[in-house]
Amino acid sequence: MQSRKLSMRSLLDHQVDPVFSGMDEGVSRAGSVRHSIRDVLMSALAMFAFKSRSLLEFETRTRRASGAVAHNLRTLYGVREAPSDETLRQRLDQVDPAPVGRIFKRLFAVAQRTKVVQRAFHVHEGRCLIAIDGTGIYSSR
Repeated sequence: MQSRKLSMRSLLDHQVDPVFSGMDEGVSRAGSVRHSIRDVLMSALAMFAFKSRSLLEFETRTRRASGAVAHNLRTLYGVREAPSDETLRQRLDQVDPAPVGRIFKRLFAVAQRTKVVQRAFHVHEGRCLIAIDGTGIYSSR
């Protein structure tokens, strides 16, 4: 049961999707109105998980209907069609980051409840040091 709680599908369905689905669409729906804010945010999350080098590369990879990225975007993230790179930029600029930040707390709470933190990381004097960031993936000069 515990491994099921930590599967990517379970974490997306029970921890991430409720937050993304409940977020405000924002004042302006720049670009295509085909994509909900949930689909835009799920696509952005998938872009990091699939290790795309840029928004444009991610868009290209998702347009290949027979490719693994397009299949996983549909089946795992529940996004039928990824927004274009321009739509992602425009819509993500309007997102309030506070609700997105709460997802980290939700995911960390699951990791604590399932004892992943205690088993997988060295805990010193009741503290756990974990470095998690995406700063090395995306950068520009």
